[in-house]
Amino acid sequence: MVKEEISQITRRAIRSSSLAKCSNNVVEQTDSSSQHPNDTSASPDTVKEESPQITRRTTTSFALSECSNKVVEETNESSQQPPTLDDLVFGEEGESFSFDDLVSSFPGRQSQIKELVHLLGPQNSPVLPIFIYGGTSTGKTSIVLQTFRHLKRPFVYSSCLTCYNPRILFESILNQLFLHRKNAENGYSSAKRCERPSDFVNFFREALVSIIGNPQGQKSGKLSSKRSGKANGNMIYLIFDNLERVREWDKGSTVLPLLFNLYNTLKMPELGLIFISNTSPDTYNSNMGYVEPNPIYFPDYTDDDLGEILMRNQANKKLYTSFLSVVLRPFSRITRRVDELSGHCLFTTVQKIL
Repeated sequence: MVKEEISQITRRAIRSSSLAKCSNNVVEQTDSSSQHPNDTSASPDTVKEESPQITRRTTTSFALSECSNKVVEETNESSQQPPTLDDLVFGEEGESFSFDDLVSSFPGRQSQIKELVHLLGPQNSPVLPIFIYGGTSTGKTSIVLQTFRHLKRPFVYSSCLTCYNPRILFESILNQLFLHRKNAENGYSSAKRCERPSDFVNFFREALVSIIGNPQGQKSGKLSSKRSGKANGNMIYLIFDNLERVREWDKGSTVLPLLFNLYNTLKMPELGLIFISNTSPDTYNSNMGYVEPNPIYFPDYTDDDLGEILMRNQANKKLYTSFLSVVLRPFSRITRRVDELSGHCLFTTVQKIL
């Protein structure tokens, strides 16, 4: 947000400076072309009885028109900086988020984190698609995003829950790659309009080539401060969350085959694909001719895992431990979703006790 404001202020400063220079030029041109006919310094032969008002207006309009064009050109030139890999990194530049920090943030998920890091491999190494699955509220999305924060690798994230049709999904990805924000100035339009899957593939390839070819360029500053880290490597990863939702809105059954075959279609080793789903890979049609992704399963949390998660950030750990030893087991038989346990069930019980 801060970088966006700074970018806007810079553009306004450029525009104001250019207009100021143009105004001065207009005044000089107008003054030189509009000497009073009775001026003694002018030659009598050049003095005309016609009014100079028309000449002054014509000169002023022409000069301002030229200046306006120059202002637009200078503003566009300063704002059309090509996106870089650094623009797609999650985390602030210079921050330290070690592997131990990552593991300690997610109790009971050390093995899944290690497997994910192993499958992603060293930087710049081609990676086969990864399929992460498990029940709701098992830490899948949070762990993927924080793992990329730890590795400082560029990625684009799209949720198939909020992107509820093919065009919105495709344009959401392209908007992030082109660092495009919908606003009143652009009529809340997308960077590219995708009417067909082939449009998305072509625009997507164009964006990848542009970004990968500009790894060390100047960052645009168009995204939030959370996307201001320094990229490790030249890979770009595409993360599709809530993949099972695609079957609800893709009546033509064209999106899933496209996404699963995207790796083979583009044939770009700099692209990595990660699918996150609440259902297992077996629920998807495997007869689509795509490369079988590497699966990572996230099981439900155990009672010990839930207790450790719910104990975090508690001021009085001794009292809360005693409380959990009484109420956690009965509640965990009903649900093992951390959001439900921490946000409703246990909170209601605490209110009744207090």
